[in-house]
Order: sequence, then structure tokens, then C-alpha cells
Amino acid sequence: LERILAASSEAASLIDGWLQQPAALSGVAQLCATSQLLADILREDAPAFSRQLSSGPARRSAEELLAGGRAATSVPGGHAARLDGLRLFKRRELLRIAARDILRVASFGELVEEISDLAGAGLQVALELCWEAVPVPELPAQVGAPDEWWREFAVIAMGKLGARELNYSSDVDLLFVHEPPRAPNAEAPEVVGRYFTRLSQALIDAVGALTGDGGLFRVDLRLRPEGGAGALSRTLEAYATYWESWAAPWERQALIKASGVAGSAGLAARFVRLAREFVYGKRIDTTGLADIKSVKHRIEASARRSGGERNVKLGPGGIRDIEFTVQLLQLIFGAQDERIRKRSTLGALRALGAAGYLSATEHQTLASAYVFLRTLEHQLQLMHGLSLRELPADERALGKLARRLEFPPDESTPPADLLLAEFRRHTANARGLFGKLFAEMLEERDESDLRARSLVLTAESAEADLSALAEFGLRDASRSLGALRRLAHGTVTAPLPPSVAERFADLAPRVLRAAARTPDPDASVLNFERFCALIGSPGALYSILAEEPEVIDMLVRVAGCSASLSGILAAHPEYFDMLMDPGLMTAVRSVGKLTGELAVRLDDARDAPARLATIARFRRRELLRVGVRDLMGDADVETTIIELSALAEVCLRGVYDTLAPEVAGLSAEALPFVVVGMGKLAGQELHYNSDLDVMFVWTDGPPPFENRQSLYSRLAGEILSRVAADGAGAGPPLKIDARLRPEGQSGPLARSVASCREYYDHRAETWERLALIRTRLVAGSPAAWEAFRAVTEPFLWSRALAPEEVAAVAHVKQRIERERARTEGGRIDVKLGVGGISDIEFCVQLLQLAHGPADPSLRVPSTLGGLRALARAGRFASPADAQALEAAYLFLRRVECRLQLVHAWDESTVDPDPASFGRLARLLGDRRAAEGGSADDLAEELRCHRHQVRNIYQQTVQQLVGRDSSPDAAQGG
Repeated sequence: LERILAASSEAASLIDGWLQQPAALSGVAQLCATSQLLADILREDAPAFSRQLSSGPARRSAEELLAGGRAATSVPGGHAARLDGLRLFKRRELLRIAARDILRVASFGELVEEISDLAGAGLQVALELCWEAVPVPELPAQVGAPDEWWREFAVIAMGKLGARELNYSSDVDLLFVHEPPRAPNAEAPEVVGRYFTRLSQALIDAVGALTGDGGLFRVDLRLRPEGGAGALSRTLEAYATYWESWAAPWERQALIKASGVAGSAGLAARFVRLAREFVYGKRIDTTGLADIKSVKHRIEASARRSGGERNVKLGPGGIRDIEFTVQLLQLIFGAQDERIRKRSTLGALRALGAAGYLSATEHQTLASAYVFLRTLEHQLQLMHGLSLRELPADERALGKLARRLEFPPDESTPPADLLLAEFRRHTANARGLFGKLFAEMLEERDESDLRARSLVLTAESAEADLSALAEFGLRDASRSLGALRRLAHGTVTAPLPPSVAERFADLAPRVLRAAARTPDPDASVLNFERFCALIGSPGALYSILAEEPEVIDMLVRVAGCSASLSGILAAHPEYFDMLMDPGLMTAVRSVGKLTGELAVRLDDARDAPARLATIARFRRRELLRVGVRDLMGDADVETTIIELSALAEVCLRGVYDTLAPEVAGLSAEALPFVVVGMGKLAGQELHYNSDLDVMFVWTDGPPPFENRQSLYSRLAGEILSRVAADGAGAGPPLKIDARLRPEGQSGPLARSVASCREYYDHRAETWERLALIRTRLVAGSPAAWEAFRAVTEPFLWSRALAPEEVAAVAHVKQRIERERARTEGGRIDVKLGVGGISDIEFCVQLLQLAHGPADPSLRVPSTLGGLRALARAGRFASPADAQALEAAYLFLRRVECRLQLVHAWDESTVDPDPASFGRLARLLGDRRAAEGGSADDLAEELRCHRHQVRNIYQQTVQQLVGRDSSPDAAQGG
């Protein structure tokens, strides 16, 4: 108080004010007794602050702090003078906040939020000053950079600032991210990169420099990729690449609290979204937990050397133990539970308690310990503004600290002893919970099988050992065992440590048992080795597989059953994480869900090529997901074909929505244009390699383009060519077929509704009525779709097929079967051959056209839906016929889909030999596959289905044509 009065030119009036306002005097006295730092700041303008104390210092919002910081820099002088103004503002605001703390008018939560908001305001204003001070380079010609491209820079807060729980004397942990303009000129990225590096360094200097007015905040950039050796600022793409390929497990933990604090809000939001995908995209494995725990041990060892158990932050049961406990629970359960993805420690504790991951007692124990320890840490830091974390060893200093924390004097127990007792109680509770939860997280599971372990771990094997492997169906046991040993021990050039070998040896029995259930056990083991090599990090991978053994079954089955899926996974090992996600792998994904996810992925695509590439990647990923669900028996065939159809529809709509603005200059919604789905796309019954049959139709409505026909044909052509040019990478290409349009390949790609009306009224052939049964709006204008339907519905349903028309259709089918069915060498074509899928489709469509004109309930675009509607209406010769057709259709479609998974997508035929049927039985997951005889059973089941289907088809055609027609026409061949 004496120094404050000595430094004030208004000492007399200051004393008068204190006498008139005892609350102000009491507040000043408490501040001076608590903190030398605050007393020093108070001396700068004691009268003004005393007036604040008389009425109680009020809380200021983040917006008010930002406005105050900007006003403080509106001073004469250059960059340095303005930064001095910002530093002075920070000191005075810190005094106000601390006064609210010391006078007990702010809760702990309010306090740390306001300190954090002050830091955020300071960083934003400092960045604005640096934007003005750092020269912006002129980019090379032809870059096409947007105005103010340099503002695509964001400051990301980590640690306590990111969580809005900053200390009085915390470092601010920061990352910098920038987004460069699109730059076809090769020099531009270097110019842009150098600019953002200079801007980052200028901001570090502005915030961290110490002057006569102190500094703003100490900046810590060690959490950035590659630590102190890493670039100061990186692009979003560079962060993503680093996280996917190089990041250590503790870096996932560090990113839990990441949030934007200054600069471009949009860029910061994209960074945080990307970071959260990295943090919560998969559950952390035991190896990752062990890595984080080793980091924690190193920190604790350092703390023991410099203070030990009295370290409030780093000692046993200290603040860091509580933060680790919370963050590890978030890493383990946050992948499946969004409720616990909170940045702040207290917020996360509340969420973990509410979600049941902590009991009410555990939550209360950790929360009360955290608030106590953080409050204690604040008091340690307030005295001199230093980052102190250890309880004073001096008894007198400890007593003063206890009194500042309001531990009451007691005749029998000094305040210092009360403080120590409370400190030990909280830290013991927190440490106990930390140890208990960590032990549960790192619990090991033993699934070893002695024989398989010894085979994998030993260097050589006797013939008896190799013959033992034959029990698992391995024909080339020596080669497969070599693969297993490489998985355990590595190679000569890249050996694996013994601990990793032991870990894989525990998994080997499960691998072998899973391989035995596949059509080719040797291929399963060899491809499994290839997958593991592509995924990398054997130690971490084997830990994941130990925790999720069903993933072994899945990977081995994919490896041994499906060249198609193996190709995708081999080309994109990053999809492995998706296969580990039970939420994704068990759920049926509708058009709505797929549309929403694709829209999120398209947010960052800047132009049509980028959007089309994003759609292709999305399709490959989803195709793998659907295929694995199918192969593992997690989805029946009806669900599989519906999901494949939904995926194709969403991707096709995404292509149309992308290309419509590029070609027509208007959004897809604004064009009177429709992509009509036909065939299996319309019926939502696609297989893995189906063409997407479509028709492009437009109406005469607005906008009034000069040459609509040319424009819409060009749009249709762009859809076809751009999709074909994109290819599919490791998956089947997205093939669009527009040949079912009027006049086929000789007609225009896109037709007006009026042109369609003229064609269907006067020139259409009978088979086109069958084709039009299966039509559905897939993309484009609902109004144009309704206009098209108004044309096709009368053509379809105004009358039943005449007998001669049925005969003509039967002849068309006979020709298709003769020319296109692949039956050479006795092969069985389950799609186009005798009694195949095509028989069922024609049968259903003929009956729909026979009875649909009188019964609208039969006008269904899908084969299964039409079959079931006809059965309900009693339109089959008997209910048994309907049941036989439905059972055969589901069986044949299941065989077709599985054949495509095995044979790189393009296959629908079965070899007639027993070995082929045996492999098909295992591919279908037939439980009898390991018992022998299953091949004969399966062959007989297929024969019966085909025989029944052909008989029902022939009877249906005969009934509709009439008994006097030729036998060939009636039978369709």
C-alpha cells in the first residue's frame, strides 16, 4: 500500500476514496497481500481500479475483450507502440480477472474461461497487427489467387487454451495452419509458404517478446508436427498427411483440446473437424496406450527430480493424472460415443459421468480434486506471476498460502497442516483412480495355442509339424508357414523384436482357423501377410487384432475369398480403420445417410475434378464396406443389393449435381432435367458390377436456353464421359448405360418429354414396355420426372400385352439367352442361362404387364417387389410358384454377388466340377463346407432352383400366349 501511495500523484484523493469506500480498501489490501505482481500492476492506475473495486469488478465477454484489445492498440506510433498498448491492456485485464478470483466473485470455471478469452483476444489483435506489418508478396502471374488470400491463416489453440481452462501463468500451446490459393504456377507455393512462415514468426515475436510492459504470453510450439524441427505453419493437407503416416499416439491425445483461437474462423473449423476425425476415427489400441503411458512416466520422472510429491501438476495424483485419466477414457470410448468428445477437463468429466464411463463417486472425486488443485496452482502463480507448481517447503510460506486459500486457523492444527492434509487426500484419490482405470485399459488377453505358437516361433519344422498344418486345409504348408513366420519375425532386412513375435504367435491359431473356412486357405494366409505389410506398424496392428479378434476373421476371409475386395484393401490400406468401426460395419446405410456423408466430404472439394475424385473415393470405400458385410454374413443378399443401389444412386446424383452448373451454368435444382434410373438401378437391385441404366429427359420449362436439345445432350454426354474417364481405381468402374433410351444408340442422348411422347405413342417396340416398368427418379427435377411419367404411364398401363406381343418378348429373351449366356464347357450362367435370374425377371414383368393395367398395386419397379405384389394378388398359377421364384431369386442373386467378389467383379458363371462347387460352398459360408458332401448338396440345390424357375417361366409364357402358339415361343427357347 505504501508503494502504491508513493507512486500515485493522487495519493490524498486515493486515501479519501478508500475511507469513503471500505470495500475498495479491503479489495486493494487483499490484492496486495496475495500477489506482488498484482500490486505492481495496481500501482500503474490505482484510482481507476479502486473505483472498479468499490462496485465489484465485472466479468467481460470474449467480444468485449476483443474490442478492448483493439481499442488499446489505437495509439500513435508504429507496430511496436501498438503492441505495447496491447501488453498494457493485458496486464490491466489480468488484474481485473484476478480481483474477481481473490474477492471470490467468480467461480473457477468463469475464471479460467475469462483468462482464456483474454488470451484469445490478445492473439487475434496481435495477428491483425502482424497482418499489417508483414509485407504480402505478389504472386507469380496466372495464379488466380482470391483477394486477401493471406488471411487464410488460423491460429489453433491446444492444451488449456484450446479447452478454455488457462492458468494465470500458462504457456499458450499453439499450431499455425494456412490454406494456399490454387496455384498453377510452380513458384507460387514456395512464395506463399515463405510468407506464412514470416507471418507465423512475426506473431510469435509479437506475443512472446518481453518488454518494459512485460509480455503477452509465453508461446509453446512443441506440439506441432515434428516438434521443434517442424515447419511453423502447414496446410490442412500437410497436417492430414502427417497424422495419417507419422503421428505418435500421444499426438492424438494432444489434439483433443484443439480449437481455433485467431485468424480465419472457417479454416480453423476445417482444421478442428479434420483433427477430430484423426482423434476419434478409431479406438486407441493397447500399444498406443502404452506409448502414452511411457510419455507420462518420463514426465513424472522429471517431476520427481524437481519436486516430487509436492508438485501440484506433475506429481502423483496431480493435475496431469486427472487430465490423463479423462483423455484416455475419451480416446478409448470417444470413437463410438460423441457425447464425451469435450475439450475442457471438467466438461469431459461431466460427460463421462453422464454416459456411465465413470461412476457418480468417481466423477465427483476427480472433479473436486481437479478444482482444488487448479485453485491451488493459481494461488502459487499469483504471487509473482511465475509458473510455480510446487508447494513451498518453507513452513511460513506454506502457512501464508493456506490462509490465502481460506483454511481457517485452528488451535490444534495450523492452516499449513490442513492444506497439506487436503492436498494429500485429493492427490491420493486421483492417483488411485488413475491407476485403477489405467490397469483396466491395459489388461492383456491370452488366446495362445501352444502348437500354433511353437510353429510360428521356432526357426525350423519337422515334417510332422508341417503335416499338422494340413489340418487347417493348407496344401502348401511350407509356404504358408513361411508367411506366418515373416509376420512374427519380420525379414532379414527388417527384423521385428521378440515382443512383437510373441504377440503375433498368440494370434496365429485364430488366423489358421479362419483360413480353414475359406475356399483357398493358402491364399488366405499369403494375402493376410500382404494386408499386414501394407497396413504397417506390426506391433500396433497385432495389439489391435488381439483386442478385436473378430477383425482377424474378417481380414482372413477377405484375403481368402475375394480378389475384388482384396484389391481395394491392398490399394487403400487406410480403409482398414473403417473395417474396425462396428458402428459403420453393422449399420445399413440408407440413401439419406450416404447423401449426408458425401456432402460433408464434398465441402472441401473446390472444383468439378476434385468433386468427382471425391465421389470416386467415397464409392470405393463404401463398396468395400458393403462387400465385407456381405462376405461376413452381416447382411443378407436383399440388404446388400439395396445398399449397392443406394450407393450408386448417391454417387450418380453427386456427379449430376457437380456437372450441371459446369455445363449449364445453373444449379442442378434449377434445371428442368431429370436422370431417370432404369433396370436394376430403378429396382434397387444392383449387383457389384451392374451398369447403371439411365435415360436423360428434359422439359420445355424455364430457363429459356436458346438450344435446349444441344445443351442437355452435352450435359448427358459430360456425365457419361467424365464418369468413364474417372475410372474406379481398385474397384469396378461406375458404368452408365443410356442405350435403353428411345431409338437406342442412334437417338439423341437427352430427349424432351414431348419427343418421348411422340416416340412412345407411335414408334416404340413391345420390349420397351418391359424396360419402362423399372423406372425411377434418381437425380434432377421432380417436375421433369412427373412430366416424363405422365407420358410413360399410359404407354405402360393403358392395356394388357396381346398374346402376339408376349410371344415376341419370349423370342427376344430366347435370342439373348442363345447369344449372351456363357455356357461353354458346361458352365452354368446364373444370370442369363436356363432357369437363371433373367427367367425370373421376364416372368415377373410379363405378369405385371398382363395384370397391371387393371391393378395399380402391381406397378412396382423392382423384381422382388413385383413378385411379392403379384403373389399377394394371386396372379401366379399357385402360391407355391411365387414362393419358389422368390427363394430362387434370392439364392441366385447371392451366388451372383459372391462370384463377383471372388473373380474381380465380372463373373456370373459356375464351373460344373465338384471342386468348384466346394469352393463356392465355402464362399457362401455353407456350414457343411468342412464336412464333405457340401459340393454335391450345393450343386443339387442350384439344379433344383433352375429347374423350377424354367418350368414356371415356360408355364407363364404359355398361359399368356395361349395354347395354340408355337412351343418355341411359349417356352422362350
